[in-house]
Parts: sequence; structure tokens; C-alpha cells
Amino acid sequence: MTVTAKRIRTLTLRGRKWKVRWPVKLVNDSGKPLLGQCHHCCRTLFIAADQPNDELADTLIHEMLHGCFPRVREKRIASAAGEIFKALERLGLLRIPKGKT
Repeated sequence: MTVTAKRIRTLTLRGRKWKVRWPVKLVNDSGKPLLGQCHHCCRTLFIAADQPNDELADTLIHEMLHGCFPRVREKRIASAAGEIFKALERLGLLRIPKGKT
């Protein structure tokens, strides 16, 4: 059975409403593929929709952390996002079939 992740359009981070966009492909200015981006200027998270659900959840957590903590370095955000994802998985709160989209 394939589980499709719900594509939310908005969420709240630190008391402020943010938009969430789900482009099929996401690239940076030089054309390099990206999994996600956080734009503070317009309070918008971009999450590449062509990821498997487990990676999509990890990317959403990662970009939400960027939205909450704009001055924190990438390495710390990536580490924190990974640990949060693993903890939610271990608690049984993430029941996402690996590799399913």
C-alpha cells in the first residue's frame, strides 16, 4: 500500500504563519537539486515533492528548524533535524513506509 503525504499549505512557526510550497523539482540558482529551502523574507518553506515520504518528513523538520532558528548554522540544523526524526520514529509517531511516495 502506498501512503501519500498530505500536502499542507500553511503552518505556524514561533507564532507566525508560514506558507509551504511543494514544487516537484527544487533547484538552487546554479541548478543544483535541493530537498528544501527556507525563505525568511516571505515566510515560505519549499519542500521538493519528489522525495520518498520518509525523506520528505526529515526535510520538512529540517526546514522548519531553519524557519525557527535563522542564525543557526546548517550543520547544527541538519544534526538536530536528524535526531528529532529518529526520536519520532522510535516513539512510533512516524509510521512512514521507507521509500514510498
